[in-house]
Amino acid sequence: MLKPKVTPDELAPSPKKEKAPISPPRSAVRELAALGLPLFQKMHKLGVMIPMKIGISNDLLAVTDRTQHKVVKKLLGNVARSRAYQHALTSDGAMRCDLQGDAVEPVSREHRDIALAMIKSGRKLSG
Repeated sequence: MLKPKVTPDELAPSPKKEKAPISPPRSAVRELAALGLPLFQKMHKLGVMIPMKIGISNDLLAVTDRTQHKVVKKLLGNVARSRAYQHALTSDGAMRCDLQGDAVEPVSREHRDIALAMIKSGRKLSG
């Protein structure tokens, strides 16, 4: 089998790339959006994280089939523990939203501080 030709430009080391912007855990958001949930559809469409209301897992489980609960919990955890989500919590004026995507309360100073500490430590939240 013949190998494809490689140009000298392709062999040269690539210049140092700038850090890519923090992107959301796309597959988890995409799968939750596929359930028809407006908040996750908005996150998926915009490609950004939106802080979720406290206790949203109960709301999410109430509107999903019982057979999906284990997977839904795992997906929600993947989103909530992501660096992109931690950054969303630290945004100025960040508001937590319900499953419909409606703002329900501001992110507390305490939760902002925890998110900042997680970002600075470079660790993910355990789950």
